[in-house]
Amino acid sequence: MVKKVEGFIKDFVSLLQIARIYTIEHPKFNQALQSVFKSLKEILLEKETLTFGFIGGEIAFENEIFFELSKKIKDTIDFFKKKDIEKITFYKNISQEEMVNFINYLCIPLEEFKNLELK
Repeated sequence: MVKKVEGFIKDFVSLLQIARIYTIEHPKFNQALQSVFKSLKEILLEKETLTFGFIGGEIAFENEIFFELSKKIKDTIDFFKKKDIEKITFYKNISQEEMVNFINYLCIPLEEFKNLELK
């Protein structure tokens, strides 16, 4: 399970980077989305939810801290910390549309993000 989660996190970070560089309308985004969604659904066949979080400068899942991965995605971890995001949870019934909306939401510039009111 830990390897699957690590693979998903890598795919998710890649999807986020593609969205930030190209936008969610780009064909590369759709291709990466399919990969992310497939790996997430494989995990969610075995678990009700998938939660990973950020502890200091590290990314963690359950009792596992991904030290090597954390080094590779330091900029992304910093990105989440600047947005005050400590953990992310995905639920079994997530749709691709919800994933796209979430990624789009994460791509909102920091100043606008901090001023948003969630409903």
